[in-house]
Amino acid sequence: MNIVNIEALGNYEVFQVLRCNRKYRKEKGLKTPALEREVREYLKTTNCPEQKRQKIEILMKKMKEFGLSKQEVLQIINLVPQTHVELYLIIANIEERFQEGKVLEILDSIKTYL
Repeated sequence: MNIVNIEALGNYEVFQVLRCNRKYRKEKGLKTPALEREVREYLKTTNCPEQKRQKIEILMKKMKEFGLSKQEVLQIINLVPQTHVELYLIIANIEERFQEGKVLEILDSIKTYL
C-alpha cells in the first residue's frame, strides 16, 4: 500500500498501512521491522482497530459543520474524547467558540460515529 496524499495521518490510517505491510511481508516471507511491529501493537491497544472508514468520513463531515480545524478533527478521531474535559483539551478556545449545547452535539456525534 502506498501513501498517495501526504498529509497528517490519523491512527486509523497508520494502522491500516501497517496491517497491509504486515500481510505483504508475510506473503513474501520477509521480517517485519521491530519499530513497525511495536507501533502496530500499540495501535491495537487504542480504538482504531474498531473504527470504520465510513463512520470516520461521516464524523469528519459533521465536525466540519462545527468549523473545527483539520488538526482538531484528527485529534478527535485519534483520541475519541468522551467527556467535556477531554474535548476541552483538544479544541482551542472551546468556551469562546461554542455554547454548551454545541459541545454536547460534538460529544454526541463522537459517541455515535466512533
